[in-house]
Amino acid sequence: MPEEVTFAECDRLVQEFEQVIKKPVKTPSSVYYTGVDLGTACVVLAVLDENRRPVAGAYRYADVVRDGMVVDYIGAIRLVREMKEELEEKLGTELIYAAAAIPPGTDSLDGGAIKNVVQGAGFEITALLDEPTAANQVLKIKNGAVVDIGGGTTGISILKDGKVIRVDDEATGGTHFSLVLAGAYKMEFGDAEKYKRQPEHHSEILPVLKPVIEKVAAIISRQVEGYDVQGLYLVGGTCCLTGIESIIEKKTGIPTYKPYALTPMLIYREDIAQELGLDIDSIQSVNDITPLLEQVKSAYPNMTPLAPVQSGTIGLHMCMGDVDWLSDDYYNPVGVLLDNNTTVTDLYTSDVFKERAQLARTWHENDLVMKDAATTTTTAAEAMASGNYFGYIAAYSYPEEDTAASLQAQCGNYDIAAKILDDAFLSTGDINAVSWMIASTTDVPEAALAFLDLTYTDEDIINLLIYGIEGRDYVLNEDGTVSYPEGEDSTTVPYTAQLSCGTLGNFLKMYPTEGTNPESLAWEEAQNKEAETSVVMGFTFDSSSLKTHEIGRAHV
Repeated sequence: MPEEVTFAECDRLVQEFEQVIKKPVKTPSSVYYTGVDLGTACVVLAVLDENRRPVAGAYRYADVVRDGMVVDYIGAIRLVREMKEELEEKLGTELIYAAAAIPPGTDSLDGGAIKNVVQGAGFEITALLDEPTAANQVLKIKNGAVVDIGGGTTGISILKDGKVIRVDDEATGGTHFSLVLAGAYKMEFGDAEKYKRQPEHHSEILPVLKPVIEKVAAIISRQVEGYDVQGLYLVGGTCCLTGIESIIEKKTGIPTYKPYALTPMLIYREDIAQELGLDIDSIQSVNDITPLLEQVKSAYPNMTPLAPVQSGTIGLHMCMGDVDWLSDDYYNPVGVLLDNNTTVTDLYTSDVFKERAQLARTWHENDLVMKDAATTTTTAAEAMASGNYFGYIAAYSYPEEDTAASLQAQCGNYDIAAKILDDAFLSTGDINAVSWMIASTTDVPEAALAFLDLTYTDEDIINLLIYGIEGRDYVLNEDGTVSYPEGEDSTTVPYTAQLSCGTLGNFLKMYPTEGTNPESLAWEEAQNKEAETSVVMGFTFDSSSLKTHEIGRAHV
């Protein structure tokens, strides 16, 4: 059985870090420790005091690292130095000591470069850890595997009795998710990246991304083969995709967890709130929203104050308090746990459901919410972009400011802000492949193996298989990127393997697609608010003996 792991301390540290980014703690400390993360998506500096508590932090999107490898050495030094000086000015002290993290297995290739970047920025380096091992300094997993699904790579650290016994890293991460999404939806890469980051789109895009997730699962399976791994613990920005853990668990056969909590928020038009003088600070829970919605409706009679987050829900299920859904569908739960009581309860007979249903009814009767919220196919972002709505309720894993910034473009570039409505709560549902092989019937296994080797060593073979024939299926641009021939797109070229697999063989030898910009990638681990943890965290229900019963129940 996997060990029981709670993530409350992880989320508490994250919450503190979020706060000190905005408001550094200037209480004197005898020593300060800085952590430096040179990620594919962004560069992060976190400063701890003598008690190892966060006191300051900063992050910047940057194009200095690609798939865990430093590609702009001078730029990386300059950026880390600027961030160091910025934090020193805020704290009023010099930052001397720093530790850094690197992708597993890259210490001989790039570990020296990252070390030199940190030292070149003016730090005295105290430790250099692989990223999953560094994450486990907070997770404190004793047995299992920490899987860091980052922007460009998936890194794995296998632990036994609290000690790391194996580390490795392979190319496949969030970049590949975005490339597949861009191809399937005919989006620019940057737009696909933003679309992927919004939780309300996750159920829609999960089937599209499933082949890439299964590739990640195949990497994990290969790396843990031969080890007694009974639990996978996901970290890294890409693991924030809702449902990724279920696919990985199914493909690997290993219970899979990810320690992050979604925080319910009101996403609203800040320009209207300021114009009407709305007291946003008075909102402490979802029950406090009604007076503000009424003010908006009074000032803008033709505006609907609240939009649904997606078809069938206006977000109130996210504001139920400490509910463990036991991995059931939010919209059709069979049984839940309430207030950390271990008795399975029918949600629909509970007081909290009655209260939320009454609130929804009040909003509906007073024209404060979209009338056809139950059937509309319009997403929250589309509704906001129309200019006819004031806000919507959804759960996000970013701080308020970052959540708002990430949504503004999708919401018609209106001034957008976010307000937390409730504390996050970590429940079992929150935490809870394509393989390279030679068939046993292969006539000439040596030849098959030699061909597979070419997909890792021969640039021409790799790009032929992934992109097709140059000039017909793609063009190679002067900057080394590839794009479709003029007048062509993914629906007109004869060969489209990249849409279904995203990558093949050695990703480092693949041509990058036009528009690939690390600055637009999601930040490396979504920030979370402190979350109370379900008393049954780590529980996984084996429903195999009840499948026939459940099929019958679902058809009643």
